[in-house]
Amino acid sequence: MVNVLVITYNRIRYLRKCINSILKQDTEIILNVWDNNSSDGTKKYLRKLVDNSILNGIFFDCKRNFGTAIARNSGIAAINDKHIFITDDDMYHSKSCIRLSNELMELLNKDDSYAVIGTYNPFGGEQYKKIKFNELKIDKFLVHRVTGLPPGAWLLDKDIVEFYGGFKLPDNKLMGFSSWKLPERMMKGGFNFAYLYKYANRIVNSEHMDNIKHKLNEVAFYEESGYNDFRRKQKGT
Repeated sequence: MVNVLVITYNRIRYLRKCINSILKQDTEIILNVWDNNSSDGTKKYLRKLVDNSILNGIFFDCKRNFGTAIARNSGIAAINDKHIFITDDDMYHSKSCIRLSNELMELLNKDDSYAVIGTYNPFGGEQYKKIKFNELKIDKFLVHRVTGLPPGAWLLDKDIVEFYGGFKLPDNKLMGFSSWKLPERMMKGGFNFAYLYKYANRIVNSEHMDNIKHKLNEVAFYEESGYNDFRRKQKGT
């Protein structure tokens, strides 16, 4: 069974689809959800899942919003498992991505030290093309060994993530900042960061639900959303 941790806040329409995709996976799941004090019906929905034993792990029913970084770190600390699949609430997961991520982690760690397996996210493809990566073929898997670009869904090695300080979010930084810095710290320590791209020539992905709306012009979306401006400020340019 694979422990899955979903972080959510006031995105009930996304969360329902995300959890439905998790429940349709072809492996047994322990579902854990951290709710950052939502006020849009999320809590009622999650409590119903608890009552029906669908949310069969930990329900972090928070009374205030702790922010993304603290939610991720605290959720990971509370789950007693070596590998944890952690996902944002706006991700839709292809049927086999969690099982295959887990299988790939086991295969890779026979020879190398991998702290993170990300699942390919076609949203942000323009940015992905700019990242340097090496292709690695192992059994039926095609993997991209990357030097950056965090995914919206990760399979994490709990001990390694905690050793490197977990997710850190400085004051006045957007949530994405913590995602970028964790892989950088682990790589400097000698660990690898890989994207699961294909299995048996079939793309395995976790896709942002806004992807369909914006996929035709991702560059324009990043500019309009203010994300590119945010990244320029982070880099001091």
